Amino acid sequence: MTPVLKYVNPPVLYQDAEVELIFDPKSIMNKIEDVASDDMPFVQAKIGAANINFEDYVAGYVNYRGWYNNPVRGIVGDQKISDNLPVTMLWETGYAIHDPVSMNHCDYAGTTCYQTKTVPAIYSISQKEGYVTGGQIITVTGFGFNDGTIVPTIDGVLCTVLSQDDKGFTCRAGSASTPSSLVENIEVPVEQATTRRRL
Repeated sequence: MTPVLKYVNPPVLYQDAEVELIFDPKSIMNKIEDVASDDMPFVQAKIGAANINFEDYVAGYVNYRGWYNNPVRGIVGDQKISDNLPVTMLWETGYAIHDPVSMNHCDYAGTTCYQTKTVPAIYSISQKEGYVTGGQIITVTGFGFNDGTIVPTIDGVLCTVLSQDDKGFTCRAGSASTPSSLVENIEVPVEQATTRRRL
């Protein structure tokens, strides 16, 4: 019987994110006989065209239970930003089929559905505060920033993009009419106290 891929957790991902596949191998484990002790019983799993890396999570052969929801964790490979990426899991006997209900995620109207989607991710921001006069150069590092137009804002004020690539972007902070209301416990000289804001 063909293995069934039940779902991906989480279904919204980004490059280098940890992901968990839940699958039921059915009776396929009884048919696999030539797997080395340091190999997985399945050949590979992919999101889109990128392999999921299980190396740090699966050490050697695991005897997954048939007729049971088994988890396996891995790291998502290099991805493009997409509203819908297919998930595939290849076994020695062929591809796992998808559970038609749990593998798809849809909006309430059922008009937009996806198996997994990838989104940009922010890993770090060079500055956490600045002045209402603006002008600070902010560097944001992360993933997925060369797919489309970036319109960053700081406290609701446009930060003008100066450069961008897949790993991040830089922008110049615009001026604001008032300090950020999110600023708490910041010690500044009295003459600057009304000009600082949160970035």
